[in-house]
Amino acid sequence: MNEPITSYVGLDIHKDTVALAIAAAGRATPRFVGTIHPSLAELCKALRPQRCSPAHTLRV
Repeated sequence: MNEPITSYVGLDIHKDTVALAIAAAGRATPRFVGTIHPSLAELCKALRPQRCSPAHTLRV
């Protein structure tokens, strides 16, 4: 757990959708990324272009 935090991911979870927002570490303003289907594959797909690598380290 010595890796620095690079981004915070906010999830607003509902039955059929998940709203996704990302904020850089520190006091950065979060930015809305979009709405996805509620699956881990969709979450990973949405995070990849945002320079958040869930394959590297993703703590939930």
